[in-house]
Amino acid sequence: MTDSFLGWREMLLDAVAEASWLAIGTEPDDMYFFLHDPADLTRALDHQVPMIYDTAAVVREELAPIVEAAGSDRVLVGLTLGEPSNGRQVFAAEQMRASILEGAFAPCLGYVLWTYHRSDAATLAAVARTNDLLARIENVLLDGTATRRLSVTDGEALVTAYELDDEIVAYVRGSESATLRVAGRASWQITDADSDEALTAVTPGAREFEVTLDGIAGRVLRLARMGER
Repeated sequence: MTDSFLGWREMLLDAVAEASWLAIGTEPDDMYFFLHDPADLTRALDHQVPMIYDTAAVVREELAPIVEAAGSDRVLVGLTLGEPSNGRQVFAAEQMRASILEGAFAPCLGYVLWTYHRSDAATLAAVARTNDLLARIENVLLDGTATRRLSVTDGEALVTAYELDDEIVAYVRGSESATLRVAGRASWQITDADSDEALTAVTPGAREFEVTLDGIAGRVLRLARMGER
């Protein structure tokens, strides 16, 4: 890069430093052309908002390197209720829920949601229910640490989990069902985080359990330690 290019980048960073957050593109070419390097922007901004107007799988894929570079406490994900294209359609309720959860479990600090005039009640209700869920588990996501205590032993599923003190929250995505294993010898009570319904318990003699999954939306589980550590 030339000195003039590098100098212009420094001027840009100085200029945006007056803002508290900046919406940015996520494609690598966009980052280069518009100088949206997430690591550099942390020098000038309190928060970044990568605009990922796509499916939940794309949110997960594109958000991960940005969070890694900038830090989870400096990133909010930008989402939209409808596809960003001509004649766009509203995202289905389960897709909207999944996108919000992917942002929360990235983890990032929160999300910015752009509305869309064709949004329907089902999608908006899914947003509200997902917000309610996050309000009940956000302390583990924000203050806990990523854990590999849960693993998939049977079925095609992806698990992201965080642990804080005697509690684990896990986001499980998959098409039908999966068998999970909890490492260690502690006993855990497992509940569905949405409904607070008790599902099963894991004990030293029975480390695995099966969970039924809800397609795109996935399932969020809470594990509470039972007895002594």
